[in-house]
Amino acid sequence: PEHSVAVLIVEDDSELRESLQMELESDGKTVLIAADGEEALNKAQTLLPDVILLDIMIPKVDGFNVARKLKKDKSTRHIPILMLTVADSKEDIIKGLDAGAIDYVTKPFFVPEVKARINSVVRHKKLHDELEKAREHLAQSEQKYRSLVENATDAILVVQNGITQFANPSATVLLYTSQDTPARKPLKDFVHPDDRDRLSHLEPDVLKNDSSPYIHSFRFNGRDNDIRWMEFRSTPVNWEGNPASLNFLTDITDRKLEEEKVRHLAYYDTLTGLPNRLLFMDHLDRALASAERHGHMVAVMFLDLDGFKKINDSRGHTVGDMLLRAVADRLAKTLRKSDMVIRQSPSKVSGNLARFGGDEFVILLTDIKDSQDAANVAQRLMYTLSDTFMLAGHEIVITASIGVS
Repeated sequence: PEHSVAVLIVEDDSELRESLQMELESDGKTVLIAADGEEALNKAQTLLPDVILLDIMIPKVDGFNVARKLKKDKSTRHIPILMLTVADSKEDIIKGLDAGAIDYVTKPFFVPEVKARINSVVRHKKLHDELEKAREHLAQSEQKYRSLVENATDAILVVQNGITQFANPSATVLLYTSQDTPARKPLKDFVHPDDRDRLSHLEPDVLKNDSSPYIHSFRFNGRDNDIRWMEFRSTPVNWEGNPASLNFLTDITDRKLEEEKVRHLAYYDTLTGLPNRLLFMDHLDRALASAERHGHMVAVMFLDLDGFKKINDSRGHTVGDMLLRAVADRLAKTLRKSDMVIRQSPSKVSGNLARFGGDEFVILLTDIKDSQDAANVAQRLMYTLSDTFMLAGHEIVITASIGVS
């Protein structure tokens, strides 16, 4: 008979826990429950469920620390974790992914989505378990293993001294055209230039890590010159008498894009595209630490638009939003590039110019020599905002107040 999927629900809300238990059991799942972090760790380590639904705010040990402890334990690190979080808690989602969760489910639950996510991670876990078994059999019969990987539907590469010694058909289809097979070519030739330095450490790290799969991700140049993110699950292997790395590849581009969207929502203002208060404070902490180490000066400028509420009330919120975006653009174009980067971009991101909320902006100057430098920047900003804004057929004149610290 087929193994029943075991799900550990870690949730201190008994009503929600029981509701989930009933829905999953009706779907044929075996459900285990835990009401706090200590109970969750104990049951995960002794019962080894197939997947864990882990709430963040639980007694004794919070969900983030539970996830970290499970990922450090060799017996449980392979168990996929789905974080349970409220829909607008973007910071918790990011912390959960960083702690080791493979995905997240938002409250209130949409039951079909919960079931679909569980089934998805279970399929991935099943693949992981199968690959682990294949590794065990490798020592017994290398020829049998070769036959397995050549016919596997999963993308597999064998890399030795940086050269792809073997690529099964699925790897060729996933990464390259049939005319450009990766076998017997340097793997770095197919990797994004910015990731090649990290790639150079992959094989040495894999050969030193013989206890569990070494997991890393790299950007690859896809078939149509697009950039694809590939997750490598690598393990050491003996290839024709010499050490090599056996790599199972998964295209995680969609997952990376979703993670980036979550990070953007957490750290950037949706109206102007500028860094928000959270990201700015992070950059400020770093700048102050650097200034203290190297004896540099920094300045923080707070800029508030005068009479913005009156414009917003008389012209409407649409024009008000247009004005905030226009002000952000002017500020960004006026400030020296060495002082800050204007907006998020694929190549570089900075929080040195940010929107704090409402009509408040804040600027971090990191390379000033004295207070006069900050005063000069403030004058330039005041001057650039003095020009009339033409927005939706309206002539808008705005002034600003600037404080410098």
